[in-house]
Amino acid sequence: METIEIIIDYEDDEGGTGANFNFNWAIEKYSHKPLFEGVMIWTTGHQGVSFTTTGVNL
Repeated sequence: METIEIIIDYEDDEGGTGANFNFNWAIEKYSHKPLFEGVMIWTTGHQGVSFTTTGVNL
């Protein structure tokens, strides 16, 4: 198993306004496909928003 953590700065607008990410990955034949999950957390003052999402293999 392996975990990779990628942190995107809140003010990073390089990819536009949407939270869209593409990952290029490869596995050995007959291996299990990887699981991709994302967590978004934003807070200001006494309010906060958070959500999680699971990536899909298309």
